[in-house]
Amino acid sequence: SCGVELLQVIARDEGKRIGAVSVQVQGTVVRGNQPREGVTVFNTMRMRFTIGGTDAATAAALVEGSRRRRPPYGTIAVAVADVKVEVEVSG
Repeated sequence: SCGVELLQVIARDEGKRIGAVSVQVQGTVVRGNQPREGVTVFNTMRMRFTIGGTDAATAAALVEGSRRRRPPYGTIAVAVADVKVEVEVSG
């Protein structure tokens, strides 16, 4: 929900119009392959942003902006070795 709300705020602040926004998040934990003892973290994380009512370049720029401003992403990026972010535009 943080990712959706922040994309809408950034778009508004930059005067860009977007439609519906959704984010799907998938994480994998491999208990036998943890980087630190005593703490369980995700081994992989995938985030797929779907943004309507805009073009691919604007959608990608908004997601990149949210990566810099969203504290949960920074925490994930530091803790998880394999993070992938995908952006798709819907009708």
